Amino acid sequence: MAKRTVRTIPQARTPMREQDAKARGKNFSEVACGYSLEDALREAQRCLYCPEPACVEGCPVSIDIPGFIRRIEDKDFRGAYDVITAANLLPAICGRVCPQENQCEGVCPVGKTLEPVAIGRLERLIDQARHVPKPRKKTKPSRAAKARRLAGKRLQQDKKRLRARPADD
Repeated sequence: MAKRTVRTIPQARTPMREQDAKARGKNFSEVACGYSLEDALREAQRCLYCPEPACVEGCPVSIDIPGFIRRIEDKDFRGAYDVITAANLLPAICGRVCPQENQCEGVCPVGKTLEPVAIGRLERLIDQARHVPKPRKKTKPSRAAKARRLAGKRLQQDKKRLRARPADD
């Protein structure tokens, strides 16, 4: 991966969708709808992966922020959740309530020239996407599974032979 600079990343911060004013006047749901997976992938591309990440130092619980953002870019949402929960068991709450603009986002180097990476919004999404299962390794079928499959095929062949045989009266 080529080194990222402020000039090579997406310049604008990805906006978060909000409920329509008429709809939110009739319910108690959150106003901010959160990022979609596509929005999160776009926002994750804005991280520079600094060698000495100031965002981790600015985080009161020292979450490995570049680590979880890298997992988002790899579409490993369960891995991102695992990185966050290694330091913080409440990503849903911290993604909504923590004052990121004064802490991790406030010291983000991207924020010196552009709007900082939306770390809190990404953290919020990861809690919502944590139920995405880890990819399973492909394994060879067991001997028993092969035997069952062969027995089933043999049974089908025997049934076809019996049906095709003329009836003896």
